[in-house]
Amino acid sequence: MKTKCYVGEWNARPIGCACDPNPFPTAHPRDFAECVKKWEEEYNGVDIWTNNICLVNHFPPENVVVCIIDKNGKPQQKTLDQHPKWEKWKYEFSCGEFWSMYGEGWILENV
Repeated sequence: MKTKCYVGEWNARPIGCACDPNPFPTAHPRDFAECVKKWEEEYNGVDIWTNNICLVNHFPPENVVVCIIDKNGKPQQKTLDQHPKWEKWKYEFSCGEFWSMYGEGWILENV
């Protein structure tokens, strides 16, 4: 999969990242899978930013990039599968649920 899903702080996302905090306000959560498939097939992958956990659920953890600004004002990013508790909980929670529980602060714990 080439499409990356950026979540977390808006200012920490990469420049050129397509974004819409709620890209499909009337769509059923199952419809997001079709959107991700279309981005992959028709656009050869895109980078998007969202805060919609239903959309995040359709990405593998290595394609969910969590973003935060550190105390020096620099963006920090890690993929969801780099979270220290991911291996323990990956079979219990979807990517969107996991991100909504743990947020972005964990990225700065070892910076």
